[in-house]
Amino acid sequence: MNKLLEIHGLNHYFGGLQAVKNLSFDVIQGSIKALIGPNGAGKTTLFNLIAGDIQPHSGSIALDGKPIKGLKPFRIAELGLSRTFQTTRLFPQMTVLENVMIGRHTHSKAGFLSCILNLPWTWKEEHGTFLIFPVNSFRTHFSLKNFL
Repeated sequence: MNKLLEIHGLNHYFGGLQAVKNLSFDVIQGSIKALIGPNGAGKTTLFNLIAGDIQPHSGSIALDGKPIKGLKPFRIAELGLSRTFQTTRLFPQMTVLENVMIGRHTHSKAGFLSCILNLPWTWKEEHGTFLIFPVNSFRTHFSLKNFL
């Protein structure tokens, strides 16, 4: 039982309003968690706390056993946790795979200039994305033959 995400005693206030109150839960590897509630219940605040966009007033957040409370969002993304926003901004002229590759940019080692110049070591990284993203099974499963 591997705990990927651990939230314990999390609290956050906006002035006199307590948006998150003593929240605790774990996300176990292979499990699915849902976060539901009415507008103003603190759902987005929780995602912002986990992603590092805002800091909790108290409590702890751990990713794969490592504390992430207080880390900058880009450091948390480097550890493998990132978020999307309620308004998804995809590149309509690109395929699904190319949009996924854009989302993996934090794992790239090639660098901005190397990518712009299309240098050979960037090709290896792009090929690695193809290996971890099972294009053919994804394409078949989701009926995306015309998009990938």
